[in-house]
Amino acid sequence: MEWRLIGPLQTNKAPRACRVFDVFEAVDRVKVARRLDRVLRDRQGGIRACLLQVNIGREPSKHGFLPEDTGTMLGLAELDHLLIRGLMAIPPRRSDPGETRRDFAALRRLRDELGRDGLFGEREGWLSMGMSADFEAAVREGATHVRIGSALFGPRPPR
Repeated sequence: MEWRLIGPLQTNKAPRACRVFDVFEAVDRVKVARRLDRVLRDRQGGIRACLLQVNIGREPSKHGFLPEDTGTMLGLAELDHLLIRGLMAIPPRRSDPGETRRDFAALRRLRDELGRDGLFGEREGWLSMGMSADFEAAVREGATHVRIGSALFGPRPPR
């Protein structure tokens, strides 16, 4: 079994997270990536995979790298213990499914560009995009991972 952390991580929680998780699915800033890498190095924690979270819709309420932050993302390829395996995004909720598909296509193009520049090494980068309501469009645009918890377990209860 492989344990994956999906969601934001505070840097002070990195040591605990490195003991528990095998993959970090939403590394949203350089500071977090460098902290995870340092913790894994200092504690002989091996190598862990991660996906960089991209704020593809440029929503102020969401975390992640902006699409134009390619230089910053490429700089993370130098990390020794945190392996950048791909990108993830949660696009804005849109009434037009075609707009959501355009967001997915934009993330795929960004993944392809970063891959040509060597961010994922010799591997093809993963694309984690699409949730229960829009995973079919995400798959059409090249998703390698989808998040379909609501489809499997039903909607979350209201807060």
